[in-house]
Amino acid sequence: WAIDSVVTGMDVWEYVQVQNPELNPLVDKPISQFGLRMLSREQKAERQGVYDTLADEGAFFVFFTRSDCRYCHDMIAAVLDVEKQSGLPVYNISLDGQCMEHMEARCITREGPEAKKISEGSDSSEGEVADLTARILAIEVVPDLFLYLGEESDVWIRVSTGINSTDVIHARVSLFVKGVHAALANGVENQDS
Repeated sequence: WAIDSVVTGMDVWEYVQVQNPELNPLVDKPISQFGLRMLSREQKAERQGVYDTLADEGAFFVFFTRSDCRYCHDMIAAVLDVEKQSGLPVYNISLDGQCMEHMEARCITREGPEAKKISEGSDSSEGEVADLTARILAIEVVPDLFLYLGEESDVWIRVSTGINSTDVIHARVSLFVKGVHAALANGVENQDS
C-alpha cells in the first residue's frame, strides 16, 4: 500500500509539473545532456552579446599583479583566455615594475622619469597613472582583475580577486554588467564620478 501511494503521488506530481511549468525547477535548470547543451549555447550567445556591447563602449580589463605572486602566475592562462574569448584587451598593471609573462606588450609599470607619457602634452607617465589607479581602486591583494566599462559610464568593476576560472570570470562579467547597465538605464549615477 505505501509504495503504491508513493508511486501514485510521484505520477500526480509529474502531471502537475507538466501542466504547470513554473513549478518544475528543471525548466530553467535542465539536467539532460540536450538541455545542458542548449543552455550552454544560450549562455555563450548572451555572453558574446555582452562583450560586443562592451567593445563598442571601449571597455577593457586591467590585471593587477606582482612578479613575486605565485597566484598571479597561475591566473595568466585564465586571463589570456578571457581576453581571447571576449575580444577585449587586458592590460597588466604590475605593482612591482615587472610585467607578467605573455603580457609584456600591454604592461604598464613604474618606469622612472623616462616613463612613456599617457598622451602628447600630458605630464603624467604610465607608471604614475598605474599607481593612481591602484590606489583609487584600493588594490590590496593580487591577482586582481577589473573591467573598465569605458569613458561614457566611467565605471570600474572588480570581477576577480585571487584565482578564478575563465567560466567564473565570464559569468561575473555578464551578471555585473547587466546590473550596471540596468542601474544606468534607471538613472542611477556612479557616485565616484
